[in-house]
Amino acid sequence: GVLLSPSKAESFAMSIAESIASSVPVIVSAMPSHRDLLGSNRDFLYSLTNIREAKEKINNILENWNNYSNIIKTYAKPLRHLSFIEAWKNFVSSYR
Repeated sequence: GVLLSPSKAESFAMSIAESIASSVPVIVSAMPSHRDLLGSNRDFLYSLTNIREAKEKINNILENWNNYSNIIKTYAKPLRHLSFIEAWKNFVSSYR
């Protein structure tokens, strides 16, 4: 499967982080909290107003799921175990 998140605003994208940590590819709107999780990898980001772009990316991932599942694993490492908890604490403290 693929997780689609068409959010306009989010403080922390927990469902996306959980999908990434589980090696499930995601297609997410290119907003700051999503880019924080995926860096500059445009394979998983789309412009919120461009539904055609999202559809093409979903189809591409579904056709090449094993490849994209392996790619998303590279983003999962910081989300595992205590490093994820530390990252979350740092994120929250940065807004205090």
